Amino acid sequence: EDGQTLLFDDRFGVYVRRTDGSPPVHLGLSEGFGDDFSPDGKRVLATTASGSQLVVLPAGLGDPMPLPAHGIAAYRGALWFPDGHRVLFNGTLPGGSLRSYIQDLRGGPPSALTPENTWVLSVSPDGEWAAAIGPDQGVSLWPVAGGGPRPVASSQPGDRPVAWSADGRWLWVFRRGEVPAEVSRLEMATGRRELWKTLQPPDSSGV
Repeated sequence: EDGQTLLFDDRFGVYVRRTDGSPPVHLGLSEGFGDDFSPDGKRVLATTASGSQLVVLPAGLGDPMPLPAHGIAAYRGALWFPDGHRVLFNGTLPGGSLRSYIQDLRGGPPSALTPENTWVLSVSPDGEWAAAIGPDQGVSLWPVAGGGPRPVASSQPGDRPVAWSADGRWLWVFRRGEVPAEVSRLEMATGRRELWKTLQPPDSSGV
């Protein structure tokens, strides 16, 4: 959150790197995917290259901790909750479609949060809401404590909710595959939509 460290991956594995120019630290997991930092920045959620396992990696010294699958066949992205004890992941059961689950790292099986064909991309700063999408759907907010979703006014099919403001007032969205990339923010209380920034490389040829 302080912008001082990046999490990224390539074919050689998962890395963390400070933004002061110091060299990257290799965390292992060849061809894996780095998903998210823990709230204290000391651990990393990562997915194996095959998508068959979700792993907690120490951002420094320590051993990897694979999460018990409890029947999950494939993982596609994961996020920490602010409490540092629970994680949210998108996954599928054998023969099933993608949906989101919550799992407590202290033990127990995961519990489903969303129905099939709906998956979460961002968790609110207080950990109470999860912003989800689905095929041909706008953004919907799912209460983590349970209950039905509510649509986010002014969101559109194709919006991807990627971050919240620290006070939970705004949700940032963008649309994959568009150049230039327009990043908009949606006000939760009013549904107001504002263009925040337009991102474009200096030379867009070949992009």
